[in-house]
Amino acid sequence: MPLPDALPLYLAAGALVLVLLALLVSWRAVAAARRLEQRVEGLERSLRRTNEQYQGLSAAALGAGDQMAQTHQELTRLKSRMEQVAQSGPASTGYEQAIRMARKGMAAAEIMDTCGVGQVEADLIVRLHGPQAGAQE
Repeated sequence: MPLPDALPLYLAAGALVLVLLALLVSWRAVAAARRLEQRVEGLERSLRRTNEQYQGLSAAALGAGDQMAQTHQELTRLKSRMEQVAQSGPASTGYEQAIRMARKGMAAAEIMDTCGVGQVEADLIVRLHGPQAGAQE
């Protein structure tokens, strides 16, 4: 076959090869785009889960903060009441002695036995006036 007659055939074959290469490149680009889309969807799901967890933790922290504030108010109220009771009437001597014992590091059971106060009162005195009380405030 002479060269000028074969030229259209070579051009057609070259065009066919270029079309096949273009299809291959397009197919790979579409596959890569699908993989990226799946990856983005996975990351979005992960972000949603993380956001939900963050919101849950945030709500829990707010609740704990509120409860801590209420506990602090109650402790302040009880401390004030204890001081009032300690300063009033004849029973105050027992409470004053209990407070002194707590400040020296005595246990609640020993304070109960010595001062004639109840378990709850002795525990409260130790919490409010014991060696650890200064560190809590």
